[in-house]
Amino acid sequence: SHAQESGSEAASQPSATVASGVQEAAAVSPGVSPGDTGGPGKALSIDFPRLRAAGLFPPETIEIRILEEFRRIKRLLLASVTDDTAVGKAVTTNRVMITSALAGEGKTFTSINLALSLAQEHDTPVLLIDGDVVRPVITRTLGLARRPGLLDLLSDRAIDPRSLVTSTDWGQLSVLPSGEPRPLMTELLSSPRMEEVLSVLERRDGSRKRLLLFDSPPLLATSESLALSEAIGLVVMVVQAGQTFRQQVKAALDSFDPAKNISFILNQTRRSHGTDYYGGYYGYYGQR
Repeated sequence: SHAQESGSEAASQPSATVASGVQEAAAVSPGVSPGDTGGPGKALSIDFPRLRAAGLFPPETIEIRILEEFRRIKRLLLASVTDDTAVGKAVTTNRVMITSALAGEGKTFTSINLALSLAQEHDTPVLLIDGDVVRPVITRTLGLARRPGLLDLLSDRAIDPRSLVTSTDWGQLSVLPSGEPRPLMTELLSSPRMEEVLSVLERRDGSRKRLLLFDSPPLLATSESLALSEAIGLVVMVVQAGQTFRQQVKAALDSFDPAKNISFILNQTRRSHGTDYYGGYYGYYGQR
């Protein structure tokens, strides 16, 4: 079926619970990694009103329900993430890419809310990387548009990758913006320099490896997403229920190597709650 997208774009004022949660997280776990300078040295304050206004954080009316679903998704994701220091030369599944077949399926919403949830774990440092170099919504919404980022690291070997990581006041969350757009972005993302950069970013001075969570461009829209996936251990595809055609999902999957580890989030499935319909996140971890 091909139904209209249910609205998760509505803006509303942040709840007191969220606002106080930011302050508590900052006091307990500021998210500063010993190896990260965080750019200007001050932790980025996560602006929940701005995220909500941009449609990247749940409306107040369904906030608790959506965040609880991301907790369930998080548990399943963490069970699939492997620290390759413990298993030898394993696929680095601590590198996770969130993508979709088409634009508008909720991949960036998923990337941000999953990162926020993961960063509340006591032993899971998370680096949210804006890999959507074509349309860097995360970079712009967090106010990092003027800061250098991923593309700058790939273009200039003289830059220490850790110097461009921005720490935040939310749990163990740090952010790497997309960087300055330039020609040959696909080639940069698939270059040997990419592996060098990610190897530095995932190290945490002897502690558990940092989880690298990428927001990527839609697979059927650009070539950058496939290039980015070459350095990724686990791909998570967001599929919008009732909106994305089966053949579009298949076309996106066919672009990957058959051995690639791919899982799915079925977004905006519709459940009845009284007289209302609620768009949620279900069916996580159907695997190819």
